Amino acid sequence: MKKIFVSIASYRDPECQWTVKELFAKAKQPERIFVGICWQFIASEDQDYFAIETRPEQVRRIDFDALESKGVCWAKVQAMILETVNNSV
Repeated sequence: MKKIFVSIASYRDPECQWTVKELFAKAKQPERIFVGICWQFIASEDQDYFAIETRPEQVRRIDFDALESKGVCWAKVQAMILETVNNSV
């Protein structure tokens, strides 16, 4: 079975958790989808942005302090790296 990897560069986005939830909900074969998220956030302000965890076994997230972000292209690379973590995707 072929797998689909979706990379997301999220900068303080309160809607990202809902995007991920909807991604799986609308998929015909959600078991094929794997998500890599580079989440850039401010801990004291954004802690609720990932309160909902949908299919945690299929979602990998790498967290960074938003104040240390190096831009969207850098964040996209970080998310793409998650495709190869543990070689299970």
